[in-house]
Amino acid sequence: MPLTEDQVDFYSRQIILRELGGRGQLRLLETRCLARGAGPGLEAALTYLAGGGIGSIDVDRTAPPGLAFAPLEDRNPDVVLGDADATADPGRYDVFLDFTARPSFAPAGRARLGEIGVAAHTGSTVLRVVPSAAGCLSCHFEGTQEASVGDTIALAQAGVLAALQALCWGAGIDAGERARLLRLDDGAASWVTTMLGPTVRCPRPCRA
Repeated sequence: MPLTEDQVDFYSRQIILRELGGRGQLRLLETRCLARGAGPGLEAALTYLAGGGIGSIDVDRTAPPGLAFAPLEDRNPDVVLGDADATADPGRYDVFLDFTARPSFAPAGRARLGEIGVAAHTGSTVLRVVPSAAGCLSCHFEGTQEASVGDTIALAQAGVLAALQALCWGAGIDAGERARLLRLDDGAASWVTTMLGPTVRCPRPCRA
């Protein structure tokens, strides 16, 4: 089904991007996302995902939404919002965003496009971006660390970066095959990117 005139007008700033266009926007509207966690990173990501046109977003919140962000229902009439719980399998979604301090991994399947994990650790905020070709978060997770309160601004920035990557995946842009970690240390001027390989033995059949 082609975009309606109202949708063309609503998404015009994205559609004019050569890499995205109308086809990419249609793919976004067909993308299903599972988001889990709490905090400013999650709220920022959800706000941008809804505005960008991710068609379906199920949210498993561990805390109520922050007052700094408008209700998602008011962001975009095209987005179908739902509630999820801890039993929701990320493998049934196109994209999985995990904003919990201690990521949990479903026993079966994997996200078809990729998984993103965001956490605040002592002295830094980290974002793991794992396309499905590279496995899943459990293959590239170094183990739990004590989470700090974190810098609200840094976490919000991480949420925006996570949303941008999810939107690119959904639109078919920059799918990528390598997992990477983005790290912002306290006081640093910019994010540092490091390519990741599997760090643990994982029983899930995530890689071909």
